[in-house]
Amino acid sequence: MGLYYCLREPPILTVIMGAKCVDGIVLVTDKKMTAEDGTFTYCDKIFGDLSHIIMGYTGWERTFDIFRKYIVGDLVINRDSKDRYTFSNYIPVASKSVKRFNKLVVDKCKHKFEVLIAKHQYEKSELHYINVDGTAIPIPYKAIGSGQNTADMHCGKLDHKNITMKYFVKRAYYSILYMDKFYPDLGVGIEDDDHPCIRYLENDKDLDREAPKDDKIECREYAINKLKEWNEKESDFLKD
Repeated sequence: MGLYYCLREPPILTVIMGAKCVDGIVLVTDKKMTAEDGTFTYCDKIFGDLSHIIMGYTGWERTFDIFRKYIVGDLVINRDSKDRYTFSNYIPVASKSVKRFNKLVVDKCKHKFEVLIAKHQYEKSELHYINVDGTAIPIPYKAIGSGQNTADMHCGKLDHKNITMKYFVKRAYYSILYMDKFYPDLGVGIEDDDHPCIRYLENDKDLDREAPKDDKIECREYAINKLKEWNEKESDFLKD
């Protein structure tokens, strides 16, 4: 029964941003999850079920959770097959799985899911976007979800090859606070005393990691100050 609640066609409410920067790849997501009745909770939206591979998704949490279990089950079934999952072929094999899963399980659902996948291999790390049709595209930057357009406005034109992950996070953090304040219908946000989910895939590290607390605090201060600047500009405009 749980597979079919998407037939009521509620909106996708989330934002995931990824960028390949000068010092590594970073994924940033909000944490707000909105139920079909309008209530919401907060949770992480970045997952790493396989070594050195992490992904963020847009779509319904329950559907994606089933997909994650499907991937793990498919991996076990094909462990002795030539089509098995490996680090080198994970993207094309996962792309086929996204297409197959969207087609067979949620074909009648208006809002299928799509993913951002980051493969961590030092300076050779890769960022890929897999759309609802299972097409994988290597990218330097991508935002997906209901907040995509606003995220692109704040982060899309950055020179990603020449900025650090932390600078990108500052802009992404600001984008999330901006959407939470000015566009609440997008369903994007974080709790007042929390931070977005932020994963670093550093060029000089073997494993990905959650962004350090000091970085989160610095990025939050930047975002809050930028939001204050915007509020002041808006107030001045209204006065004029």
